[in-house]
Amino acid sequence: MANNFFITTAGYFGSSSLKYLPLAHGTQSELTSLIDSSIDNTNFVIPFDLSIEKIFVNMTRSMNSDPQPGNTKISLWKAGEKYSDDVNVSIEGLGYDTYDLNEVRVFDFKDQPNTYKAGEIMQITMQSENIIDYFSMTITGEYL
Repeated sequence: MANNFFITTAGYFGSSSLKYLPLAHGTQSELTSLIDSSIDNTNFVIPFDLSIEKIFVNMTRSMNSDPQPGNTKISLWKAGEKYSDDVNVSIEGLGYDTYDLNEVRVFDFKDQPNTYKAGEIMQITMQSENIIDYFSMTITGEYL
């Protein structure tokens, strides 16, 4: 039986720019590049050998007039280098205020390069064709 792994993260992007996810739970500033002051936010140190299988994402818009995110891509990175291809999901029908707040989209990495060894650094990026407002996500995998 496999030993499951997960980590959660959440945030607000407020744009369509490619951004690094706040995996290390340091400062929650929006980051579009990897720099020395970003490691407390972007760099997740892998605790044991593992593979990333799926990323579950819940998003909302901050107001009805905000566009839907549309084509949204998530990528795995290893030690500052892009590791996987983009996994794309079209995200439409997001709610706002108190309406339709519980939709979850799945980004599947099973067919991508997705393994990390203990002590390696993982980063994950997300970008959409339109604005990403609030998001919550769970990154899942298996210990190897």
